[in-house]
Parts: sequence; structure tokens; C-alpha cells
Amino acid sequence: WTEFDTGADHDFNSVAALSADAAYVAGNGGVIYRTTDAGATWEEQQTPVSTNLQTIEFVSATEGWAGGQLALLHTTDAGATWTAVSKLVGLDVIYDINFINPQQGFIMLSRAVARTSDGGSTFYRTDYPSLGLQDLDARPDGALWMVGRFGVTQRYTPTAAIVVQPDVIDFGDVSVGQQREESVTVYNRGEVALTFSNITAVGPGFLFANGDLSPIPPGDARVITLAFAPQDTGVAYGNATVYSNAALGVPFVDLRGRGVPPGTSALTHAPDTLDFGSLLLGSFASRFVHLHNRSTQPLLIDREVITGGDSTMFRITLESTYFFAADKRDSVQVTFAPIRPGRFVTTLLIASNDPVEPQYRIPVRGEAVTPIIASDGLDFGYVYLDSSRSLQLAVRNVGSSPLNISDWTLVGADATEFSFTNPGAMTVSAGDSVLVPVTFMPRSYGPKSAEIVVTSDDLTNGQYAIPITGNATTLASGDIARPLEVTLAQNYPNPVTSSGGYAQFTVTLPATMDVRLTLHDMLGRPLRVLHAVTLPGGTHALRADLGDLRSGAYITVLRATAADGSATQRLVRTTVLR
Repeated sequence: WTEFDTGADHDFNSVAALSADAAYVAGNGGVIYRTTDAGATWEEQQTPVSTNLQTIEFVSATEGWAGGQLALLHTTDAGATWTAVSKLVGLDVIYDINFINPQQGFIMLSRAVARTSDGGSTFYRTDYPSLGLQDLDARPDGALWMVGRFGVTQRYTPTAAIVVQPDVIDFGDVSVGQQREESVTVYNRGEVALTFSNITAVGPGFLFANGDLSPIPPGDARVITLAFAPQDTGVAYGNATVYSNAALGVPFVDLRGRGVPPGTSALTHAPDTLDFGSLLLGSFASRFVHLHNRSTQPLLIDREVITGGDSTMFRITLESTYFFAADKRDSVQVTFAPIRPGRFVTTLLIASNDPVEPQYRIPVRGEAVTPIIASDGLDFGYVYLDSSRSLQLAVRNVGSSPLNISDWTLVGADATEFSFTNPGAMTVSAGDSVLVPVTFMPRSYGPKSAEIVVTSDDLTNGQYAIPITGNATTLASGDIARPLEVTLAQNYPNPVTSSGGYAQFTVTLPATMDVRLTLHDMLGRPLRVLHAVTLPGGTHALRADLGDLRSGAYITVLRATAADGSATQRLVRTTVLR
């Protein structure tokens, strides 16, 4: 065995060997080091995170993956640049990464396995029931073996999982002898292809109209068409069932429709669908639907109303009863005023005395988009007095519309011991990020902290505070003593204010332990779990969002359990001011 000096101050948790001479190591503080000369020299690579990395794997000489606490990183240039992957929903802690080939890989989270079959462009999660799992191995057919503490061993057999949306279809009023078609989407959320056996519709007048019934690959979707062709007047109910090889999911769609006397509807409208497109959350827009009474008789309009689906996101200017003369044209104004992000669908209902179609329906839809700022902050670890260390701070837009940043400000008690390159006003596209160089230059001994406050058009975090921490030391990294006991430092900042909403809790551990950080009210009643994770010995910064709490005093409790089952508990008083 040959021992090497990498020059790192952090613990290493994983190694990926590409050859006898080339290897990568990843560890605490978001560090990744690389050697190409059998360990004689080591090069530190810049990463956009400061949380602990638990695993690293390379699928080729240039493409690799690394993961850990709230982080999944990807490189395609041998580590010259590492980028944070934001497409994995529900990311908490990554324990292991296993790629069968560059396209097919598995990522082990705390309670789920995320699967990709397209090189990380998309991920599909499968939950598993046991806690304490630590390692996984995957076969080319998608079967997984997982093991963990206390002798836990599990095997997962891949299957198809079906989701049908929407799960309810109302065909509305359809003339007897006519047919109206509506579409549903069949999703395969499983790991193997979904194979159709049959699609049936039960109920008077309901039927499967058409659709491609070839197998659906994992993660893909297929649109099928159902129809209502009433043979008699009156309300009809039914359901459609998608039969397949899926072992998971709900394959049913509830159906409703009403048969009305045959004939031609007196009303026509334009456009066919009132589509508001994408609208920034916090704003509103109005559009017109143009109606035409093409009959030779006047109509009595009983009401015009937004109904069904996401009706609360839309409203009409006037709801009234009036006569609509023959061959007359009129307009109805509809306003889209969303109160949350997402895609919304509803119906504009025109009720009249038309004997053919007394409830005339016009589809309405719109999408609300918003930017959302996010960052994990930076922890520089130990840095010598009167020296410096530079890292890249990743600021992400995890929302659905461009994030417009207007200002960057460095604040805090130790702000003078940090500096950063201000990128100025800028726009960050949805799903994109920006890297900001930050330097720690300690002038006095001890832990240091500051914040970079980012001013943007994020509706909930207009001034977003990002924590920056470091520890100034006069000792060489090998002389920094590992903590002898479990400690929980007072959270920073304290009190926690609505301007940032985040608090950082510094935890020290003498060895690898199961850590559970919980928040309680002053009567000791538990309110929420802030962190539940296994951490190695050392000092760790745990960040928690407390911005939704009411003003008042709370108790934060740390419970650390060692391998032998013994537990240590520490607590601090946390104050929230809104």
C-alpha cells in the first residue's frame, strides 16, 4: 500500500479509478481531487457545492457523476467543469451511483432509487420501504440489489407503472346520433415497457375511439381517444379501463355525458380554445371569446360562468341573463389571474334555452410561470490566517420563468473577510444557474460567516440571503483535532427573519453517527424534522428553511446515535421574527 498526500483538509468518502494511473476522489465540503500520474500529484477540481459528497463514478474517461447531501453533479470534460443537475425531483442524500452504461444508470437516495435511461436527461423514482440502505448494484435488465445496516438486503424487480390523466372526463351535452371525442394521456412511470392488453369503455354511449397501442417505453407517454355517442337523451355515466402488464398504478377513467335532442347548436364561438399561454405569476391578462347566434330565433342566455377544473384561476367580467338576438354576435371577456404556478384548465359554460345544446362549453386554459432562486451556500472549511481560498458559488433558478437579478450585496458580521466578483444585473433562464467566484481571506482566528444577498424578481424571496462560512486556523490540516463529543452550535442567524428564512446549524461529531435534527415548540411538541441523515465524524453545516414559521421562540433538538446504539442529545433555542 502507498499513502499519498493530496493536500486536502476534508475527509474522502468515495474513489473512482479509471486506470492504474488515473483516479478521482470525492469527499466532505464538496471537494473532488484528480490524479493522472498514479497519485504523485493531485489536482483539486472546482464544484458548485459545499455539502458532503458520498459517491463518485465515471462512465468513460471524460464523463462522470458525483453525489451526496442535496447534490448531484455531472461532468463531460473529465472534471474541468462540474455542473449541478436540477432534474432529479426529491433529491435529499445520494448514497451510491451505479451506471451500467453511459445511458442507463441508478442513483440511490435515502428512500428511493432514481433511474435514468437517457444519460441523465430525465429521471424516474422508485421508492423502497427500508431505512439504512447504503449500497446498490444494478443489472443490465434493471434488477437492483441493495444492502444496508442491520443485515438488510433487498432485491427490486422492474415493472411497468401506469398513470392515466385526466382521471375524469365530462363530455358535456352531445346530440343524439353525434359523437364527441376527448383525449387522455397514458404515462408509464415504471422501469420496463408498458404493454397494452385492451382498452374498454363501459356505460351507455361510451367507447374507445382510437390510439396507438404499441408498447410505451419507461418514462414515455401515449395519447388515446375516448368518445361519447349517445343513442338516447339524458345523463350517462361510465368508465374506461386500460388493461396492461403494469403492476402499479390506477388504470381507470370515470366518464360522464348527457345526450340531448338531435339538431344543430345555435351557438358558435372563436377561438376554439381560449388559450392565455404563459403568464408571469402575480400578473393577470384578459381575453375575449366571440359568440355568434347563427339560428333564426333569439336565445335566452341564462348564465355565463367559469366552471370545473381550475375555475378559481379565471373569472368573467359579467354574469347576467339577456336575450341574444338571431344572427347577432357578442363577446365574453375572461380574465386569467393565477394565484400559484402551474398549468390550469377549465370551461366557460354558456347556458341558454337552445334545445340542441343548452349547456354550451368552451375550453379555457393558461399557464402561470414564476422564477425561484436557490443556492446551497459555501463552506470554505479551514483556511490559514493571512492566506486565501476561492470557491464558486452556484445560484440556481429552479422556477419556470427567467429570473431577473438586479443586485448582489455582501453583508454580515465577518463580511470584510470575504470578497466576491459581482456579476451585476443579469437574467438566469429557467433551470439554469450562474457561478459566482467567492474568496475567503481570514484576518483573525476562528469561525467566520457572512451572507451574499441577491435581489431579484422572485416573488417569495425578493432578497435572498445565501450563507458563506469558513474557519480561520493557525494549525496545519493534519493537526486539527477531531471533535471529542457531539455539539450543536447556536443557529446563524438568530433570530431568523423573513428576509432570508434560512438558518444554519453547525454540528460536530466524534465519529460517523445517525443525525436527526428536529424543531419543537416551547412545550416540547415536535413540529417538523429538519434533517435525518448519516454523517461522518467532523464539523457539518446543516441548513434549514424556517421562513414559513410564525414569530416566536422554538427549540431545535439534535439527536446523534452512534454505531453501538448509544445516543446523545443537544438543543438550542431558535427565535423567528417575521
